[in-house]
Amino acid sequence: MFSRLQNIIVKKNNTSVVSSANYSFAYGVFAGPLGLLLLELITKLSMTGYKKIKKEEDTNIWWTAFYNIGTSVLYNSFALFLYYLLVPTVISPHSWVYFILIFLLIYIAGILSMCFAAFYLFIGKDIQTLQEAFQLIKMGKITSRMMTSISIIFIMHFISLEYWYMVISIFILNFLITSSYNTNVENVKNKVERDMFEKMAYTDQLTGSFNRNYLEKEITKQHQDKENIGIVVTDIDRFKRINDSFNHSVGDQVIKHYVHFLNKFIQKDDVLIRTGGEEFTLFLKNRTPEQCEELVERIRSQLEKTSIDVEYEEKNVRLTYTASFGLFYYRKADKISIEKACVQADNLLFQSKEEGRNRVSVRQFEED
Repeated sequence: MFSRLQNIIVKKNNTSVVSSANYSFAYGVFAGPLGLLLLELITKLSMTGYKKIKKEEDTNIWWTAFYNIGTSVLYNSFALFLYYLLVPTVISPHSWVYFILIFLLIYIAGILSMCFAAFYLFIGKDIQTLQEAFQLIKMGKITSRMMTSISIIFIMHFISLEYWYMVISIFILNFLITSSYNTNVENVKNKVERDMFEKMAYTDQLTGSFNRNYLEKEITKQHQDKENIGIVVTDIDRFKRINDSFNHSVGDQVIKHYVHFLNKFIQKDDVLIRTGGEEFTLFLKNRTPEQCEELVERIRSQLEKTSIDVEYEEKNVRLTYTASFGLFYYRKADKISIEKACVQADNLLFQSKEEGRNRVSVRQFEED
């Protein structure tokens, strides 16, 4: 759903539904419902034809256009009925109550348009529940409708006084504001989509930590930043035995628990990456070699004292497990690449495994 200054476009799958009060109401005050129908036919059919030529729309383009025409005429005609009922006999166009009335009419028309849109999408099964329908109906923004109300009041006032240069000025001003607003909305939407796709590309679906794809990005970042970091490669000891004794579902629960456990110890700037099935790489930043070693040893010792409750064959089973670690401290002054530093940390993990598991092997770069 994308908010606009003058209207709200509901986009769901291949359906595009115009769903709010707009300047058609102001036109209808002077031209009546038939004039309003003519305006909607001209504008929406021309827009649909243009999109058809540009191939910007998919299926049901003409049905969507006629739906938008019909509903726009209906809810704006209802607002016009209330306007004609109240303004000539009850409210002076020059009183402050007039503004409140216009705002209420725009708001009512907006609610009706959202109701039409919700019904349309519910029938088409684009939304599944009444709760989704009510959420859609509540989406209309009061600020947008208030700005529309103010614009309509000024337009109607200057038309009645035949101040055409002011009417044209308002339309130009609204066009510029709307264009700027829509551009900002589109930029924000594009950024959100880019961030979402980037997050999906770099996120491990099981644990929510970074995945192996992110390792390359972090290595590239380290080439640029050249900072001192502790590189830790760790994996869960005898993980295959867990899978063989129970099943892969239990194994997944253990992996998720390990990520949750590691996250308790790392800081905001640290990076946790799942580089394999039960293997992880940690980049510990803004720490001395001694601080990195102390932290990793604390993780190891506390993990062996920790238990986890897992679901297995509709029962809760309590497990304990340990992990092994390889820690290589990389300094920006070292004559070694970050890639080779990661290999060194991996070799240190292998050393921990060879020496009996559940231990930390540590080394720094030493020139020959």
